[in-house]
Amino acid sequence: MHQATKLINMISEIFNHVYDHTKTDKYKRPDKEVHAHEFTTDKGNKYHAVITHHKDSADVVFGTNHKGEDKSQGMTGEEGSSAHKILGTVKHIVKQHLKDHPHIKKIEFGAEESEKGRVKTYQALSKSIAHKHEEKVIDGGRYFTIHRDHIK
Repeated sequence: MHQATKLINMISEIFNHVYDHTKTDKYKRPDKEVHAHEFTTDKGNKYHAVITHHKDSADVVFGTNHKGEDKSQGMTGEEGSSAHKILGTVKHIVKQHLKDHPHIKKIEFGAEESEKGRVKTYQALSKSIAHKHEEKVIDGGRYFTIHRDHIK
């Protein structure tokens, strides 16, 4: 087996562990529909995953409401070995959401090019969710697009 294939299989397996999560909110605007989910890590940090529909596509962001701060994107550095479980939970939420919303044809994650950690996180998450994804750099941002027909 090729090294890259082994790595992708290992990443996929690592992201199969998930936290219990709940859908906490759904609201519609004329141009979008927003679905919010929450979960709590073993360290007690509360995370959110928000999926925003735009016609037949959706943007995904996730982050923490760490120690009473406003919601932010990404993971805290203190999660350590639980990071894979956070990403596994986001993966699970995204895949379930696509099952529940068949009109969504693609999903997208985005990070500023300067945010190296988030870029690597989204690369790993995209590889875990799909057999194939698109990666583009536009105006200083790196965007990861996954088409429905490439979902594992």
